[in-house]
Amino acid sequence: MLMPVLLWGCPPVSPMPDSGEEEEEVPYEGETVSGVIPELPPEERLVTPVDAGTFSIETRCCNLRFSIADEEAADVTGTVVGSFAPLDAEGLDLVRDGGTWSAAACFPLGASTAYAYHFRQWVPFDGGSESDAGEADGGLDGGDAGDGGSWVVSARYSQSEPYFSDGLGNSVNYIPAVSDCAVLDASVGMLP
Repeated sequence: MLMPVLLWGCPPVSPMPDSGEEEEEVPYEGETVSGVIPELPPEERLVTPVDAGTFSIETRCCNLRFSIADEEAADVTGTVVGSFAPLDAEGLDLVRDGGTWSAAACFPLGASTAYAYHFRQWVPFDGGSESDAGEADGGLDGGDAGDGGSWVVSARYSQSEPYFSDGLGNSVNYIPAVSDCAVLDASVGMLP
């Protein structure tokens, strides 16, 4: 009984009559409060090109020598790895000579990178042998060859080259971005 009374008290809802006329578009005349950005008039949409001058890509590089003391076992291989070429991807192979690991590369001007020395050694499991290393994937992820063993990778930094802490408790070396090779710290190991 209550329901018919409630419906009876409300006026009926009817759609707006269609007059057949289109609404007149009102042009933008100033600040809005609705958050709608008005479309720019065509004459204001044109962008005038700006001459930014000569653009050149730096192709010069600085010859650098990377070196770190040899503290690894005889069967270890080493690389120096960073995040910018030529240290990216696989890095540079290190050569062991007279108690030092070293590599040389031409590093681009204007680029900087953190880098570390990676040392890789095959560690056989019980019953495995060094010949099983050929079956392993050999990647820096410690890939294994079944029950034969695993590649173990350790990373070190050189205290004789510029270094910093990465915030995770690891120290890494770095090459600062420079515009002239003479600016590089001699401790990075500039070659003549």
